[in-house]
Amino acid sequence: MAILTEMSVLTNYSTPNDTDWWTIDQTQRIAQSFQINAETIVNLATVRIRGNASNTRDLRVRIETNSGGAPSGTLAGGNLTALISVITSASFDTRTASFGDGNILQPATIYWLVIKCEIEDGTQVNNWSADGAGSYANGNVSSANTVPTWTDRPLYDNWFTIEGPGLSSGLQNKIW
Repeated sequence: MAILTEMSVLTNYSTPNDTDWWTIDQTQRIAQSFQINAETIVNLATVRIRGNASNTRDLRVRIETNSGGAPSGTLAGGNLTALISVITSASFDTRTASFGDGNILQPATIYWLVIKCEIEDGTQVNNWSADGAGSYANGNVSSANTVPTWTDRPLYDNWFTIEGPGLSSGLQNKIW
């Protein structure tokens, strides 16, 4: 199977209204589940997010496997973790996490895009843009405190895009 070098959207939900959001702070993690429809290489995750002027810490972005309908804490691939630099703007904007090479995700498998504060201290506050209509059919939001006990939020979907060069069988993976 030939690996393509042109980047393509593999799955996304990108209907931001910026009137709904989930807060990521020193105790709260937010995750969005998703699926792709063909074996695919993943390189990037983009989210629509805002912060505040007092933020001093980066955000950790991970793609994790599923465990009982929640993020497992286990990376779906060895390089599927990256930082988004500290966000001090109070306006929503897109931010991209760039993962290393060689991360292949499988079709019809639930994965979780998880965002948390890199260091859980202080008064970090970030908001991940969401849709309160729950329109994305292949996933939903879950939230957790630092323990982490995950709580399903089925009426919400966060703004996100998963991208990569794909494999020749996986180029047409745009779900939304």
